[in-house]
Amino acid sequence: MRDGSSFPFDRWLGVVLLVIGAGLFYDTFFFRTFDWDPVGMAFWPRVLLATMGVVAIWHIVKGRVGAEVAERFTPRAFVVFGGGVAYVFLLDTLGFFILTPVALFGYSLWLRPVSMRAIVSGGFVAVFGTGLVYAIFEYGMDVILPRGILG
Repeated sequence: MRDGSSFPFDRWLGVVLLVIGAGLFYDTFFFRTFDWDPVGMAFWPRVLLATMGVVAIWHIVKGRVGAEVAERFTPRAFVVFGGGVAYVFLLDTLGFFILTPVALFGYSLWLRPVSMRAIVSGGFVAVFGTGLVYAIFEYGMDVILPRGILG
């Protein structure tokens, strides 16, 4: 869609993201509140939506003008999307400690050519990334992650 049009795809994407994000941000004002929760349930969704708004504004302001040729869409993106969907559906069944390192390792290898260095760094990311996410969710946010078949 980079045919020199006056309003390129990046800018349309920014406008769409901004409109959707604004609607969702408005919706966070109707979340339930609790006396025991000083931050509130809407805090993290608002942080994420504000970040999405900044990215949307960046797309609108810095949208590519027709001089650059767009990259061809690659079917490899569907593998990443499919992996994310599979992760969501299998998380309760297999559990966080089995599925997360496998997913992180797989994504690490999928994103670059396979070599011994990639395998070692992928293993490092899988083990320490899983540990870091576990610590943040379990101890930092008091969220119990799915144990799956490990019970």
